[in-house]
Amino acid sequence: MGIMGSEVSKNAADMILLDDNFASIVAGVEEGRLIFDNLKKSICYTLTSNIPEISPFISQVLFNIPLPLSTILILGIDLGTDMVPAISMAYETAEADIMKRPPRNAKVDRLVTKKLIHLAYLQIGIMQAMSGFYVYMVVLNDYGFPPHVLQGLGGNEYWGKQPVYCRFKGGQYVNILGVSNPVSATVGDANTAVTGDSPAGVNDGVLITGPSYLYPFWDRGDGGYVIDCEFPVINFNGKSGSIDDKLDASSLVSTSGQATISYESIAALEARYYFEYVPWRGRMSPFWDADWLLYDTDDSDFPGGQFDSTDANYFSFAPPGMWSICLADSDLSEFSKSRQNAAGEARDQLNAFDPSTVGCDSSTSMDGGDDVKMFKEATYCSGDGRSGSDVCTTLDDNWHMPKWCGQCGYSNLATCGTGETAINRQEYDGTHTKGCANIASRMIQKEAQHHAQGAYFISIIVVQWADLLICKTRWLSIRTQGIGNSVMNFGLFFETLLGAWLCYQPGIQMGLGTREIRFTHWLPGIPWSTLIFTYDEVRKYLMRTTSPESVDKASGQVIRLKGWIEKNTYY
Repeated sequence: MGIMGSEVSKNAADMILLDDNFASIVAGVEEGRLIFDNLKKSICYTLTSNIPEISPFISQVLFNIPLPLSTILILGIDLGTDMVPAISMAYETAEADIMKRPPRNAKVDRLVTKKLIHLAYLQIGIMQAMSGFYVYMVVLNDYGFPPHVLQGLGGNEYWGKQPVYCRFKGGQYVNILGVSNPVSATVGDANTAVTGDSPAGVNDGVLITGPSYLYPFWDRGDGGYVIDCEFPVINFNGKSGSIDDKLDASSLVSTSGQATISYESIAALEARYYFEYVPWRGRMSPFWDADWLLYDTDDSDFPGGQFDSTDANYFSFAPPGMWSICLADSDLSEFSKSRQNAAGEARDQLNAFDPSTVGCDSSTSMDGGDDVKMFKEATYCSGDGRSGSDVCTTLDDNWHMPKWCGQCGYSNLATCGTGETAINRQEYDGTHTKGCANIASRMIQKEAQHHAQGAYFISIIVVQWADLLICKTRWLSIRTQGIGNSVMNFGLFFETLLGAWLCYQPGIQMGLGTREIRFTHWLPGIPWSTLIFTYDEVRKYLMRTTSPESVDKASGQVIRLKGWIEKNTYY
């Protein structure tokens, strides 16, 4: 007794009733059970998001796909959107059966049990991860990168930094206005040409060609699709030294010790009908920038840095120019073995490549087996095109080379005219006003990934709606419990608004790597959220119906014969 009891009895007691009312014992037990319940619910809610957060990194390691979720967005979930909903569990009222349960066995029923981990990680967490990957693939597919081509493209950090090369079945090349190429309206079937059913490069009389300056976009048209994609092998690592005057240098053998791709590695891909991929879906995206096709390489915003940037920054991205190994080393003798391995398909392309097609001695090989040969000598070409005797003239009109262009850009069609006439004016005009590089392929990759990562982030918020609701109860249906927890209701709105703010607030996007995702890309996560809610409600219903109950007449306590579902899922 807290009022009438002596100090000696208080010190010896296990429990002190401050109001000397024995009924307070019942209230105390109920409060203790409520605290224990709510702690379990909060832990379960918090743990479930760990699976969709860690699985993107595991998938990138196992399958080499572009990273679906960045580290900083994981912090945005754990330290941002999940905080208020997790705290709101402390304000949840007791379940109706809380005092009918038998006393807890403290040695077995702890806060975190195997059943809680199993439910959070291997059931709800897996469904949340599936939702995230589904949304991620939907967004990339909407911008031109179907799921089946992603495997292998996320390794070596090439995604968004190097142009990607793909094989196509059907489809067409179109210009910036969506008009198809009248000369080669159909791309053809690369598979047929490769297997030798038709003459090399030809399928049913249709020449398999790549994109051009006038028709850079691949559009699937009527039933066309992308077969697979590869990045060119990085196989040139020049001597250390200066990399000044990158744009105007007609020959430059130095890459300052930084590895880069060569024209020959690109030619090896094109020999197997892999062509630079600039998807028309990317052109029709909200992030498209017309200047990407002819980007001013002197612009301070040039992706990857200006020409006066550091060597490491410059060579981390596809630089505006091309190093040709064959122009500098016709017998391909200046190479050293490297530990850097290429993807199997790209390595096969190098093995099958005939160097004589670009002026090299055909008796040599571009590849040395499992390890790619890293060449030490190359000639740098920048698309200068001003000297007829220049050694680079063989590459000056190449699709991959930068061009000299005037002030009339793709984004200024209103002042320069319309249609192909305006586009033709982008080509070398003799005035050398500025150097323009095509960076569309890698910029579409980069922006598509940021949109996909933002959508993955939003999908976790959407499925956490259901996770929060199912964690309100451990045994009863939410219909019995109700949704009267105002703090939890606020938490649902808070995490949604915070997620939207992190995606749509200018300035925040640069730091977090989020983007203004389309409203339609919020929706693919909703069916998964519904699935999670339905799954758990059914689980609880089956748990209640398969565990027969009886009431002890003396104590009023419910005695339950545990069924299989309760034994294995009641946390």
